[in-house]
Amino acid sequence: MDYIEFIIQKYGKMEVKKHPKAGCMQGTFTLSPDFDEPLEDFKEYMK
Repeated sequence: MDYIEFIIQKYGKMEVKKHPKAGCMQGTFTLSPDFDEPLEDFKEYMK
């Protein structure tokens, strides 16, 4: 019983970590307008 009380005393006041919500990073990253264009390095493979 002493061990259980020790654990509760030591870890009982821990904060619960909050998980990020979906969409919280919206607008943080941007893609260049030519993102979907084929790369010149792969032109010989795309023939």
